[in-house]
Amino acid sequence: MIEQLEQLCLAAGAVGTTDAKRVVNAVNRPVSRLLDAHIVKLYWARDAEEGVILEPIGFENRSNAPDPRDFPVRQGARGVLEWAFTNGKPLWLEEMRRDLHEPKMLNRATDTEIDVCELNLKDPPQSDATIVVPIRERGVVCGLYSVEMQKSGRLSKQVLDLLTKLGRSLGALLYNVDVYDYDLRKTGRAIQAFESTLDGFAFDRVLIEQSYRTAFVARPYRGEFARVQTAIERALGRRGIRAKHYMPDSQKYIVSEIIEQIRSAHFCVVDLTGNNPNVVAEVGMMMGMGKRPLVLKQRGDDAEVPFDLGQFSVWEYELTAGEKLLVHSPADHQLIDLDAVLERFLARLPQDIGFEAAQEWREEPAPAAV
Repeated sequence: MIEQLEQLCLAAGAVGTTDAKRVVNAVNRPVSRLLDAHIVKLYWARDAEEGVILEPIGFENRSNAPDPRDFPVRQGARGVLEWAFTNGKPLWLEEMRRDLHEPKMLNRATDTEIDVCELNLKDPPQSDATIVVPIRERGVVCGLYSVEMQKSGRLSKQVLDLLTKLGRSLGALLYNVDVYDYDLRKTGRAIQAFESTLDGFAFDRVLIEQSYRTAFVARPYRGEFARVQTAIERALGRRGIRAKHYMPDSQKYIVSEIIEQIRSAHFCVVDLTGNNPNVVAEVGMMMGMGKRPLVLKQRGDDAEVPFDLGQFSVWEYELTAGEKLLVHSPADHQLIDLDAVLERFLARLPQDIGFEAAQEWREEPAPAAV
């Protein structure tokens, strides 16, 4: 969804306020579902006689509080939104009810403390945790994008990064709302197409639940495929990606465990050699969860790829005597290193899954012998 939003906001040019609100609200809904936030809102600034007025362009309000309204930001104004707007810095607060009467609160976005009196919080605050991201255009703070939570502990750096990306794109759209004359019918069609892409869309929860870059490797359980798995793991490890593979402790195949491992991975690597039933079943689980698979099979394997999997590119591989995995390139009929194919595959992963923002994984060295 992030790529489509960026393309829309760059291509739309000038757009009316009504259509801009449609886009903002279309984005707010999956954000609210992802975080289980009780308030998601975007404010945009307009000039006033004294300072500026911040106007709510779009919001999701599942709280008992009134819907967001226009409010002025004047010199010396105090408040959570006012602080983020006037300072031009992101604000991330946790345990607001607990720390209300403390002299300072920690801004986790910048790892600095803020005087509580500058935040002008209600007693008690209507929310216990919040992130507010300033939206800049042409170097000037023009708006704010924020989420509020009833409870602390659900926000993270990944959420901060997500709101920053979304705010940046939405800011480009809103900046041009009343600036240029544009073909509104064409804009309306573009927005309608964007909205249709969000029908049934939900962020992959791995975005906020997985801190490290992780891939699930599906392969036949037979011993000869362990060498292939090792080669795959090495290729992934060179790129800071942790490889996970389900290997049952006994003969019992526990579906719930596999589902959890696939769900917590950013993407999957599949060895489809021989159409192993367990592997085919795992690919079905991946498709059901929207996970992108890099599909491999041994060169010379004559098992026909199942019809439903024909949508994926299938790379035929050979494992050399030196345990190096080479894949056949259909473009030039040459054997190339798996690393080159993996590089292209990773570059096409959607931003929605949070792979790019996740930390690189590094295997800890084994402890030295005593």
